Amino acid sequence: MLKIAFSVAISLAAISGCSAAPATAIVPSNSNSNSNAVASDSESKDTRFDDLTMYADSLRQPGDRSVWSAREEVVSTCLAAAGIRYVPSPYPGGAPPRVRYEYPNPQLVQRYGYEATAHQPNMLVAPTSSQIPDSELSIRDACNQKASKELEEDRVNEIRDLIAQANQTIGSRVVASPSYQAAIAKWSSCMAGRGFHYASMKQAMEAAGTARGSGPTPARPALDIANADFECQHNVKLIELTHSIMADEVTAWVDANKQTLDDYTNAVRSLDSRAQAVLAGG
Repeated sequence: MLKIAFSVAISLAAISGCSAAPATAIVPSNSNSNSNAVASDSESKDTRFDDLTMYADSLRQPGDRSVWSAREEVVSTCLAAAGIRYVPSPYPGGAPPRVRYEYPNPQLVQRYGYEATAHQPNMLVAPTSSQIPDSELSIRDACNQKASKELEEDRVNEIRDLIAQANQTIGSRVVASPSYQAAIAKWSSCMAGRGFHYASMKQAMEAAGTARGSGPTPARPALDIANADFECQHNVKLIELTHSIMADEVTAWVDANKQTLDDYTNAVRSLDSRAQAVLAGG
């Protein structure tokens, strides 16, 4: 199965199906943080946030390095006490991204199809459970929980969860909007003109997954589907439309939820202060 895709439909499906991430550190999104992503003309002019969680994470930026460092220190000390050597990871953050919806590098799409995003330079890959020895998993989990407790992250995570849920609602509303559905109909017609008859990008991706083969790169039939999808998204300006609608929705939500965002900002300040205390030995 394909695990990474550039398809807008899949991105929006992810918004409506993913749980919120804990407030550990702001890591620039892979699509927005490297030079091989291709922004649309619309996005180059409109840099409004098109994702609420990105907006929320931007509010954490000033003290995020301290929170990261404090968490790594607590985890490292905890693991050392259990006899596990752990080298704290350097802070990965940078300028927080503002735009999620943009096209990937066309050359990478030609070569890797729906897997293009995974091959972009500076791809940040978090360790998976399979990369951690089974004998250490429970200890690492316990140390992560200890760090969260010492940093008193609960309030920040609680409010960010609410913001992430609002983002999911926005994504679902965008997918159901008449303008988005009209664009999908045009995309489907464009794909049919290239010999691919799919009513949705999900169907195209599933077909590409079936045709992928077992080699290190997708087989030709899978690449043909992905490249047709990429071209048709450009032709109907689907990414531009998605960014614009999402940005409108995010702006409206921010304007209507000042109290929630004030509460979040205050919680972030408390988290930053607690991180400074942990780093000072408190």
